[in-house]
Amino acid sequence: MGDSSLNEMMEEVRKAVDDTMMPVQRYIYFTLQRSFYECGLNCFNNKKASQNEIQGCLTKCQQPLQRAQMVVDNELTRFQERLERSFMVCRDKVESYDGIASDDETKVRQMESCMEGSLREHMKVLPRLASNIQTQIATSK
Repeated sequence: MGDSSLNEMMEEVRKAVDDTMMPVQRYIYFTLQRSFYECGLNCFNNKKASQNEIQGCLTKCQQPLQRAQMVVDNELTRFQERLERSFMVCRDKVESYDGIASDDETKVRQMESCMEGSLREHMKVLPRLASNIQTQIATSK
């Protein structure tokens, strides 16, 4: 597996994340944003409301959307951090076998193989990640 194969795997992971997160993103963009705009529009229905009251109403309207985006951002950041840590473990494994595989070509192949396995393992958890995000968003309303 060469550099291009690793890049292809990384692209495959990015695509898998995008595909897996699509229902979550659609919910955020179409359901929560729509609710935000409807709520915001209702803030202006009270003609006697002060500017501060309207601003407070608008702030309250955007909270579910902000919470949902924060959940997505936090969980995707944690996913990225776990992936990066797994790559560090791969590097450590290859470095610890310094005497066993002394030539650089063998080390590169071992590193690439370990990273490919790590990427595949991380792709397997994406559906659970999306499910956890959906649950967190649903319970944070």
